[in-house]
Amino acid sequence: MSWARGHFDLPATPDGTEMPQTAQLVATVAMAMLVAGFAVYAIREIAQRRSVTLALAVLLLAAGDTFTGWRAVYLLFLPMVCDAAGSVAVGWPIFSALNAQASAPVRWLAAALTITIGLAALDLLIVYAARTSAALEHTKTVGAVGV
Repeated sequence: MSWARGHFDLPATPDGTEMPQTAQLVATVAMAMLVAGFAVYAIREIAQRRSVTLALAVLLLAAGDTFTGWRAVYLLFLPMVCDAAGSVAVGWPIFSALNAQASAPVRWLAAALTITIGLAALDLLIVYAARTSAALEHTKTVGAVGV
């Protein structure tokens, strides 16, 4: 790998010839554009999905001072992990029904179950956030009064 020249040194092609420098540069730029495009896509998806944003807020509220010091690096990966975990947890019924090529009634039942799981998870997150927030406010109030 050569960082000085600004690209990766790709291995020899299958026929044993070396890849030209311009082809290496084009491949490197294409890879960089794919990575940047994925990052923009992930940020846009996370911003559009309010439930993921709420889940992140609740997780950070519950975590307290867990993400301090060197653990702050984990905050970079937290949105992607929450998005993936939420999609798997909520979407497995419809995903399974569609991939099993189930009949229409089974797909509709799976869709209804997916919506129900999503709403239940959202309700649990909201209730937990409200209780945690109220407990924090109560602790601050008690601490301010000096009781």
